[in-house]
Amino acid sequence: MLEVRNHLVVGAVLGAFFAAGVAGAQVPTAMSQRRSQWFGHGNLVVGVAMTITATVTAALPIYMAGSVVAGVGFGATFRSTIGSLAEASPEGQRGRVFATMYVVSYIAFSVPALDAGLAVSRFGLTTTTVCYGIGEIALIVVAMVASHDRKPTPTHAPADRSTGLLHE
Repeated sequence: MLEVRNHLVVGAVLGAFFAAGVAGAQVPTAMSQRRSQWFGHGNLVVGVAMTITATVTAALPIYMAGSVVAGVGFGATFRSTIGSLAEASPEGQRGRVFATMYVVSYIAFSVPALDAGLAVSRFGLTTTTVCYGIGEIALIVVAMVASHDRKPTPTHAPADRSTGLLHE
């Protein structure tokens, strides 16, 4: 695919994604819940599309840039989702809600990754990566539509937009 054999370069790509995610997580503090969700989802779509393009064209700089854009989108989306869950959860149920969210998140991350690992031996790494990326984009678009159609939920306890912490 990208023909990168240097572990430092691979680590830099991953580090760029996660560092951008930390930066992206600051975005929801500066805008409304809905705007931050759209910002995050939009950046995820663009970033994943860039990494698909880079995979097909074997362009490491585009892959790196796509990882940064996707990281910003992931950070913003995750922080916005946490805020939405905190605001919508009844006070006595927040622990259960967040525990469930983390279980579902880990399953949602791991099952497709395992499927992709199995698909590589049959379809090859590039084809599997492109299909996986297209599937991610489709799911992000579904999330965008679902969040747009969702009615605001009543707030049980205000969340501080700058920290994401609840004030009760």
